Amino acid sequence: MKLYETKGDSEKSERKYQVFISSTFRDLSDQRRMVMNAVVDRGHMPIALERFPATDNAVPSVINKSIAASQIYIVILGYRYGAIVKGREISFSHLEYENALHQGVVVVPFLLTKSEVITKRKELECECDTKKVELKKLAQGTLGHSTLAREIADIEAELNNEKQLWEFRSTVEQKRFHQPFSLESESEEADAFDKHMVLKALLEAEKMAAERRIPGWIREPADRDLAETLEVVSHNPFLVDVVGAMARFDKLFPRIRDQADEKKAAARFFADKYLLPLLAKDEKASMFFESGSTLAYVAQVVGEQLQSQRKEITISTNNVLAYQIFWLVHRIRCSLFPWGPPEERYGAVLGPVNDYVPLEKQPFFPPEMLSIEDTKAIQQLQEDPYSPARWKRPALLLGALSGFQMKKNPAIADCLGPHVGSPRNKVFKRFMYSTELPLMLFLDSKKIDLPVDPNHCHFVLDQQSDHELPWETFISQRPVAFCVGCRNTQEEMEPLITRFEGLGLKVVSARYKTSHTAFIARNDSFISDLESGMNIR
Repeated sequence: MKLYETKGDSEKSERKYQVFISSTFRDLSDQRRMVMNAVVDRGHMPIALERFPATDNAVPSVINKSIAASQIYIVILGYRYGAIVKGREISFSHLEYENALHQGVVVVPFLLTKSEVITKRKELECECDTKKVELKKLAQGTLGHSTLAREIADIEAELNNEKQLWEFRSTVEQKRFHQPFSLESESEEADAFDKHMVLKALLEAEKMAAERRIPGWIREPADRDLAETLEVVSHNPFLVDVVGAMARFDKLFPRIRDQADEKKAAARFFADKYLLPLLAKDEKASMFFESGSTLAYVAQVVGEQLQSQRKEITISTNNVLAYQIFWLVHRIRCSLFPWGPPEERYGAVLGPVNDYVPLEKQPFFPPEMLSIEDTKAIQQLQEDPYSPARWKRPALLLGALSGFQMKKNPAIADCLGPHVGSPRNKVFKRFMYSTELPLMLFLDSKKIDLPVDPNHCHFVLDQQSDHELPWETFISQRPVAFCVGCRNTQEEMEPLITRFEGLGLKVVSARYKTSHTAFIARNDSFISDLESGMNIR
């Protein structure tokens, strides 16, 4: 899993890197400035050593230390080899490049096209010849003569380094990916050096740095409690391991950030509308939290309210994140069901499902009936002494889904209802649905009728009426509700509510005066099973 993802072109990078910029100075000043601006725009820290004179003996040491402290190294290699390091047969740019390779930083080379290098160096030869002719016209000892003589010596030194230049270019081409560029506005060999080329390469460098887990800097959070927590975690190797393990659930954690406002609104509305009435019932209520990013938000809100109300409720979950939120954050009793380690995608504990159901399986449209192995897994979950299937009312299952198809689509055989990204997740959901306990499914508006991947999307419910649990039976007869988070606009909310009402569901809406809100749509079976005496309006 990638613990860090780069943002789009117009956004600053979340992680800050020190970027060392290397090139010859005279011929590539515009290009250096362009790179410098791109680095700053992305929120990184540029390092360039223009201010150090080439004759300074301390420069090689400064170069080494500067690159060692950097995470990204950008070299722009044009038609000049550059000034030679005193006492060595290597240019400063070449030395910087070798140091970058040795230090293991991300190297991003830009190379002027070969044809332009040849042309530009011929122009240098002509310029040198012209200056020699002019030099003969000036009296020796004059300021003009001395200045012109130095310029000629510099050009000749550069022309004498022809072999080193081509060897340097060859090394760069062989050892690293490189971006060819042109100094001309139009070229058949490469694009002109511009900000788009630089930004593209910089984004790729950020990605490589993240994949190689090269440490950068992250801005300290404004929340002082969070900042102090991060400081504690960074100095505790055990906490680092635990947090790192949690962050590697490669489906769960990226989705926590997706549509976060909608998920928070749905979690808050559910707790506001249902939690206190559930706690007020004569018998102790039970709740099961399925694995999923939205259910982590629900666990957070429910935990906060239970803690403040000093109330108890029987809580069980297969969501490793929700489990830790209840126990560690809110000190609320919570049991793990089923027993076992969490799988690596969603942080879900699936118990016998892992033993009977393959990790990957080709979906069918319409879906096949549950296999004998699927049924065995469900049966073992039902018979477990701690299974929600053995709970008495009042009880509520809180579920998640990857997508929810409300509109018929011939491309997927007109399948309707919830779909998920793995066969194991599908079978565990079928276990939950088999309990016939009241079920509330949480989703954000983006999950409704989103594109279905025919290679990975598994519809949870049967689509034929003669199968065990068809969509029509599920939506009309099983106690089902949907908690939907969405933007608080009339254009988004009203059509969504109308569509759920078209399924025969009754809707209650939040009255939040915020950018995001939620509504809950439930069928008559859910209302009669769970809401008796709760006055949900």
